[in-house]
Amino acid sequence: MKKIAVIGTIFVDVKGQSFTSVHKDAKNVGKATFSHGGVARNVAQNLAVLGVKTSFLTTVNSDGFGKEVIDVLQQHQVETTYAHWHKEDGMGIWVAILDHEGDLVCSISHQPDLGLLEKAVFEQIDKLASENQAIAFDLDLTYPITEKIIQVGKHRNIPLYGVVGNLDIVKNHRDILKDLTCFVCSEEEASILLGYAVDEVNTAMQAAQKLADSGAPLTVITLGAKGSVYYDRQTNRSGHVPAPKAKVVDTTGAGDSFFSGLVAALLQGKSVDDAMQVGTLAALEVIQSQENALIRMPALSLS
Repeated sequence: MKKIAVIGTIFVDVKGQSFTSVHKDAKNVGKATFSHGGVARNVAQNLAVLGVKTSFLTTVNSDGFGKEVIDVLQQHQVETTYAHWHKEDGMGIWVAILDHEGDLVCSISHQPDLGLLEKAVFEQIDKLASENQAIAFDLDLTYPITEKIIQVGKHRNIPLYGVVGNLDIVKNHRDILKDLTCFVCSEEEASILLGYAVDEVNTAMQAAQKLADSGAPLTVITLGAKGSVYYDRQTNRSGHVPAPKAKVVDTTGAGDSFFSGLVAALLQGKSVDDAMQVGTLAALEVIQSQENALIRMPALSLS
């Protein structure tokens, strides 16, 4: 079985969901919850739940929240020996407001000190890469982190899977996309990168090809309720996977779970079409729960 390294940050998510439509100038009665989050943390847990041997390089606070996050990851069989402990600023906080249907209205992200993660990556990326056959990482860390991961990945000739957090790095360094094996982004992120609306299936398929022609050979765009599309430059194939109808509880983590299912299936040698289906089913599992990540294997087959 192939092993994958995940590199990125941990967040504590604070989510408030209104019982009715959200009004910015009025008090919104609802419920508030705390949960473990962060794109890379979610991906690490998802991959482990999907049966992929996963190591997680990250930074974490040596307080109760940090210890709880690591305990849960270990329960899901994530290898956490590459977690670097710090008294403070090793983790971030994400505050999200959801409407009564579970859709994200707005959010505020308090970032961890990425200098701490940069130091950890430069110290241990070579050893980490030597122990794994692929790397999945958050593209929105710092440019030196991204550059170093790509350099080591290319040197060892291992697949690099990039997931977007907020596009800050990619917007200013578009050239990094061509060094990735696979790049996954949302329709909103694709719209920002291309400068025009990518909100319909046909437009998204054209956008995926345009991004792939100058970037990662396998480029995937997620479209929410419309499903997802891809373009594979190596085979000159494209495709669309519709999203099954579902009762949405919370969309937080849907993109991370889709990415994880896609990567897990590709690592198992599945075709792109089959991998897209696995990603779709993984996302479906998460949006129908209050969880940010998978806690059990969805009804799918990776064998």
